[in-house]
Amino acid sequence: EVTDLTKSYIESKDPKKALQNTLSDIENGNVVASVQFGEEDPILGINTSPVFNVAVKDDKVVLTPFKNGQKGTPIKMTKEEFILKCAKENGVVNTVKNVDKALQNTLSDIKEGNIVASVQFGEKDPILGINTSPVFNISVKDDKIVLTPFKNGQKGTPIEMTKEEFIEKCAKENGVMNIVKKDSQQIEE
Repeated sequence: EVTDLTKSYIESKDPKKALQNTLSDIENGNVVASVQFGEEDPILGINTSPVFNVAVKDDKVVLTPFKNGQKGTPIKMTKEEFILKCAKENGVVNTVKNVDKALQNTLSDIKEGNIVASVQFGEKDPILGINTSPVFNISVKDDKIVLTPFKNGQKGTPIEMTKEEFIEKCAKENGVMNIVKKDSQQIEE
């Protein structure tokens, strides 16, 4: 999926600046990124060259190749060398928001009382087109996540877990969060 970042990089009038911004985002842990060099195969219509995971450490870019699930030997270069390589070798950078980091930030916002959030696990019902599983209100207390289920307006038994367990549960069980900013119009429980 093409994220806004990649789009801005592709559509950017200044691809070099856009790439520098992307590298900063990788370094700050906001996004996870990979890059592929070379052209699409004219017959297959896909790029069959290895995909490199992109990491940024101490102003160095570390490219770790993966081909057919096999990890290769990482290559190190400066940011400038990486930008040049992308320009010369048709490097296409693919970024995905770092979900773990985004979730951590959301949990901090809940704890600080900036937002109210709920979560639902599982898939949408293919016929109804909605998720019929219970909605859990999320609260954060002493680094523990408290999930309180509501179904048909009925409050269920709260479940406690660590932040790590919650993040893992969201990843495994397709957790979709719904966030409401706290403001004057919000009705307090």
